[in-house]
Amino acid sequence: MSRGDIYLYSSVPSSSSATPLRGGSGAAPLRQPEHRKRFPKILQNFPKKFCYNDPMFRASCRKEAQMLGLDRYYTGKPCILRGHICERYTPSGHCVECQREYKRRHYAKNGEELRAAQKRYYTEHREECIESAKHWRAENPEKDRAINRAHCKRYYAKNIEKERERGRRKLKLTVTN
Repeated sequence: MSRGDIYLYSSVPSSSSATPLRGGSGAAPLRQPEHRKRFPKILQNFPKKFCYNDPMFRASCRKEAQMLGLDRYYTGKPCILRGHICERYTPSGHCVECQREYKRRHYAKNGEELRAAQKRYYTEHREECIESAKHWRAENPEKDRAINRAHCKRYYAKNIEKERERGRRKLKLTVTN
């Protein structure tokens, strides 16, 4: 079965002669949505990061997301734990918001350990990390500029006296030369 051959099921009996991929009494195959029929090659090579934003390429169930090779899918149903209505991760089925909350709690609890592990990883794989960062900056110049601007604003607000002194020194150098 290729990525383009996706069938969805309904509990409504069908009079068509097509057989579902998995048997079941009264389960009638619904052909894949029309846009997926027309663009099977695009879906096979479509970058995952665009699939979340474009409803045309959004998976509505976990099986469909697995068949398309997506990381996330959206059902529109509230999650079991806290009732979030958001995307879910395909491998685990967990809600994105619940996972985000868990990561925040975990980082707050084990922050020192995690930072030490990150430092160790960076020292062991320094060249790969630098190369990866260069690649990301080349792929996302607008985001890179926005992050740098925000960092500069935070730094200047935090070190305003230091920056003013640096400006004064610069001014003296230009006046004396």
